[in-house]
Amino acid sequence: MSVNVIGAGIGAQYFGGDPEHYEWRVSYERDGNGRYFHTVSSRRARNSAEAISVAKRDLGQQD
Repeated sequence: MSVNVIGAGIGAQYFGGDPEHYEWRVSYERDGNGRYFHTVSSRRARNSAEAISVAKRDLGQQD
């Protein structure tokens, strides 16, 4: 499976009323088809670049 990450943006926010707890929504294509989303917690990634790196690892791709 080939994964092409398109970008990352903030998804769900303020879990438990905490503004520091949110999710990154990383969009990607799989084998050149369709658009999919992978969720990364703000506890695992502080910015979009980190969210993309985490998503790539989670999806089995090298950084």
